[in-house]
Amino acid sequence: MKAIFQTFLFAVLCSSCFLPNGSQSNPEVWEDNKENLQDIVDRVLLNPEKFEEGENLIPEDLNFSYDKTFDIKGNLKDKNDLKITFYTDRGVIDHYSAIIYTTQEGLIKQLDENVKNGGNDFKLQNNWYAIND
Repeated sequence: MKAIFQTFLFAVLCSSCFLPNGSQSNPEVWEDNKENLQDIVDRVLLNPEKFEEGENLIPEDLNFSYDKTFDIKGNLKDKNDLKITFYTDRGVIDHYSAIIYTTQEGLIKQLDENVKNGGNDFKLQNNWYAIND
């Protein structure tokens, strides 16, 4: 029984870490959810005191079927230092797929470079990216 459990655990960990999962955070997910995601970002920008750095709940009046929370990094009082992450898939170990809104210049350059180098990351529009890490 122990061998079966170990084999199962190994398979789950390997699939979470090494198999690409681009379908979770592709441009179609963005197209289906962009109005709600933009609305959340607008709320954060207009009323930063209602949010906190770290994990926040998706407002009840909006729908995002992948995760019920979003993550804010940066300075909520500085609109040029924000990264808001909407997860579409959270893997077992360090793997995740997400749609990201950012105004951080350094991160924008890094994400643009990742998109330019190919792979399964996408620039959706200014400040918006779909990533698969």
